[in-house]
Amino acid sequence: LLLSGDELCLFDVDAATILGSAVVSELKRCCWSQEGSRLAVVTKSGVMLLDETMKVLAEVAEKVRVKDALWEKSGVLLYNTMNQLKYLLPSGESGIVRSLEDPVYLACTRGTTLFAFSRENALVKLQIDPTEYLFKMALEQKHYREAIRVIRSSKVDSQAIIGYLERNGFEE
Repeated sequence: LLLSGDELCLFDVDAATILGSAVVSELKRCCWSQEGSRLAVVTKSGVMLLDETMKVLAEVAEKVRVKDALWEKSGVLLYNTMNQLKYLLPSGESGIVRSLEDPVYLACTRGTTLFAFSRENALVKLQIDPTEYLFKMALEQKHYREAIRVIRSSKVDSQAIIGYLERNGFEE
């Protein structure tokens, strides 16, 4: 990846060619998904998801500064602001996972535990409920059995699920 002004370029070193580019303002950080097919771009006030050709898949703007981001093993991007942990799916669907008492820097997730570092460099373990984003990601990937498994193994309001499914074209 090369940054020139407000343009982020994917450069093939062997072929000496630019494979793709995207306009990015106030770049803070980039991180590739585990399989290398998506790139998360963290800016001062937002997050972008790009594919391997640098095409924008999803973008979200925040009113407060974005602190950090990490890829969860299911392919969901988790990111945080000063006081909230949020998720962003490749479809552009986003939401709040939980509130944060203090700013943290994300390290990794293991099940329902998010590991992060405080400003004092202390390891912090935060409990999260991944049900909402795992359910939505399973639907997005058309993994319907997984979506049903996620719902059955959690304590989610059935009316909220039915409403979400109806709003997103899953009548059945």
